[in-house]
Amino acid sequence: MLNGQMELSLGSERSRATSASRRTQRQSRARWWFERMRRAVEEACDWPPAPLPRAEQTWFEAAVGAAEAQVEKSLEERQICE
Repeated sequence: MLNGQMELSLGSERSRATSASRRTQRQSRARWWFERMRRAVEEACDWPPAPLPRAEQTWFEAAVGAAEAQVEKSLEERQICE
């Protein structure tokens, strides 16, 4: 068992230099990335808008069934009236 004081060295001088170089590297990578993105936006061409889609007929089963029932009902009424 130790009765003396323990010293914890965080390597402050080395870590500052390392973090500064990492910061510089990150900044240069970010600068490179944003330069590429700006260039991509500047060189982008305008596309004409897409044409409108064709009209599409959609059938709903419930509506078809109701329409058929109404047609049958009107046929029955005609037969009764005639």
